[in-house]
Amino acid sequence: MEGFILVPDLAKKAVIVDWPLSRILLQSSKDFPWILLIPRRLGISQVHELTEGDQLQLMREISAASRLMITHFSCDRVNVAAMGNKVPQLHVHVICRDREDPYWPETIWHQPYAPLEAEALEARRKQLFDIFHLQPW
Repeated sequence: MEGFILVPDLAKKAVIVDWPLSRILLQSSKDFPWILLIPRRLGISQVHELTEGDQLQLMREISAASRLMITHFSCDRVNVAAMGNKVPQLHVHVICRDREDPYWPETIWHQPYAPLEAEALEARRKQLFDIFHLQPW
């Protein structure tokens, strides 16, 4: 979208692909396959600020991303969250959780997690690009 920019905290993350509404970014975590969906709209910090059409598209994209993540990573659960307490730009976390992950069944917020090293981060980004860019819209 014209004029769309990511806030600095999000701009540091690796871009996987752009879908019709959202830019999909990779969160660097060894512990969890984790992505972020950021609607490419200016000045939006909460879901209710999107138009009704954009809200529906965001839900379609969250659902599609969740299906792709759970299928590709064979995880037990996909957690979806949009808080925005620290990063004001609307972004939706989609995180694969597994009964074997270090924090199951607790939440991951405020837990220390190890980032991926540069080579592993690029491999994960490429892996997700390969499955996410094929999504038919």
